Amino acid sequence: MTKKQIQDWHEEGVQLASAYLKCEARMVELLSLIAHANGYLHFQCPSLRQYAINKWGLPEFTAADMVTVARKSLEIPELLSTLQRGQTSLSKLRRICSVITPAEKTEWLDLAERGTNREIERAVAAARPQPVDESLNFKDEDLSELRVGLNEETRKNLERIRDLLSQQRGRAVTLSECLEQMTEIVLEKIDPIKKAERAIKRSTAKREKLGTCQIRKFTRARRKLPARVEHAVNLRDQGQCAHVDLQGQRCPNRRWLQRHHLKPVSMGGDNSATNLRSLCSGHHLLVHFQEKENLS
Repeated sequence: MTKKQIQDWHEEGVQLASAYLKCEARMVELLSLIAHANGYLHFQCPSLRQYAINKWGLPEFTAADMVTVARKSLEIPELLSTLQRGQTSLSKLRRICSVITPAEKTEWLDLAERGTNREIERAVAAARPQPVDESLNFKDEDLSELRVGLNEETRKNLERIRDLLSQQRGRAVTLSECLEQMTEIVLEKIDPIKKAERAIKRSTAKREKLGTCQIRKFTRARRKLPARVEHAVNLRDQGQCAHVDLQGQRCPNRRWLQRHHLKPVSMGGDNSATNLRSLCSGHHLLVHFQEKENLS
């Protein structure tokens, strides 16, 4: 191994690093353009992040950083130009995306260029205080460890619940038991699947008591679905997006669910459970985009 070999490796590394940074900036720019045009929908992807992961093959963390900066650069183009000039790194720009505004962009971009990662993290935390990093980690086959941050009022409420359960059960209960009881109560109260199960039981009991059940027809253009239809859809779809991709994989999303009419109301579709399915907001947008494309 000679000094010349080491120098050659060094120069090659510098060239590759320069090319890498240019590619990185260009990729963020392309993602920004695709986001602006909702172009990811053309590739059957419900979100820009999924597009970057599934179609570009990027690791999840890399895709998240690029998408965050790309979307924010639509509001603040200076983010992209700063990256293109090589004045700061993608990770530093991603850190300031949650706090940067058009009015304060100069100060935050200057910090991203001159500050260390720790200095940026402290400034972001001061501008937008964050709770304790939440985590839910497996510790054993049937045991997980939960870490959360609580404000004072919530802490007092938790202690009160602990006192009440201890009094009820005649022994000191653990925080884990408190959480178990609270989750059961909340799910029983607001889970649409639980509500649907109760409604079905009530309906069955009523039919058995009366012998017959008159099912009232409803008009095709209701703004709010009848409760029995909501219950039927929730039971069938189990509170999960019903979209299945080309590989036969069902979307796992259980948040931001919307009702999609298989046959649009404008074309004579009704509000029956058979004409409705649950879709997350991303796949709902994708389905309507595809329908529009098919008509054009």
